[in-house]
Amino acid sequence: MRKRQRGALEAEVLAAVARRRLTVHEVGRAVDAELSYTAIHTILTRLVDKGLLTRERTSRGHVYRAAPEAPNVVAGQMDALLRRGPDRSAVLQSFVSGLSDEDAESLRAWLSAREEDDRR
Repeated sequence: MRKRQRGALEAEVLAAVARRRLTVHEVGRAVDAELSYTAIHTILTRLVDKGLLTRERTSRGHVYRAAPEAPNVVAGQMDALLRRGPDRSAVLQSFVSGLSDEDAESLRAWLSAREEDDRR
């Protein structure tokens, strides 16, 4: 079993469920985890409790999907972490330097659009 960084499995689960609704078994296959059904179910339950996923009962059991408010929940968590850090600017710089090229470009485009809106 491969070793993941703390929170990496939750991030993989969120990415998988963001694409479409999945059952526990489907999540396990999507993240290529050598984890038991119970372990995957526990992760999903915790993500539901955090407000990042929703759970829906179907004839196949439960299916999970990304909560519509999940981006706001994650943004709030990021802000709380930034407030706790000793140097907010250094944390932001470290975070941004670790972004993929695609994510960095998305951030640039959003900031540019925000600046244009502020000028109006």
